[in-house]
Amino acid sequence: MKRTTLLISCIVFCFSCETNTTSSGGELVPLGAERITYEDSEVSYVYSQVDGNTLQEGNEVDGQKHGAWLTYDDKGSISALTTYHYGKKEGITIAFDKQGYPSVKSNYHHDQLSGDYRVFKRGKVIETRNYIDGQLEGPVKKYYESGKMLEESNYRNGQLDGIAKWYDQQGELTIAYRYENGELVDKNAVTEKTISVWFRLYQSFSLAD
Repeated sequence: MKRTTLLISCIVFCFSCETNTTSSGGELVPLGAERITYEDSEVSYVYSQVDGNTLQEGNEVDGQKHGAWLTYDDKGSISALTTYHYGKKEGITIAFDKQGYPSVKSNYHHDQLSGDYRVFKRGKVIETRNYIDGQLEGPVKKYYESGKMLEESNYRNGQLDGIAKWYDQQGELTIAYRYENGELVDKNAVTEKTISVWFRLYQSFSLAD
């Protein structure tokens, strides 16, 4: 939890100090939010409350979210940290589970998913992806809680492309499908278990000869 608090503090500080050219069409601050303005800055601190409980807080410029914003759950715990640049998501976004562990860490550029995307369960990585301009690009890997591979596939321009593989909890390949541009083209790709059976049959026939 100390690491999470330190990470949030660093991100909030860095993005609170940033001010550049304003862009339009961004995400606006919540209606009815309270503001604290500063005479020597265009940035205002904003917080939204219901029945005394803070739901969101962060900075705004010209009515748009700017810098780091925190979202809280109904118990007052941080549920998400999102960074904005004049209303558009820019940089790191982290979602937290009920226990305060990061559950999803993603990156945005111009309001679109961009770069590394990770899913966690109690601090362990259970899925990794990569995005370019909001589309999946490259390998996607999913893991059992033990850390062993569960599934691996590849994406091109947001579509499955290449061999998708699934493994059992012992790490053996069980299923392998081949995709081209999102279309399933081969449901009978050879698996390690199939190769093993063929090899044993080959050996038995060789010994019989």
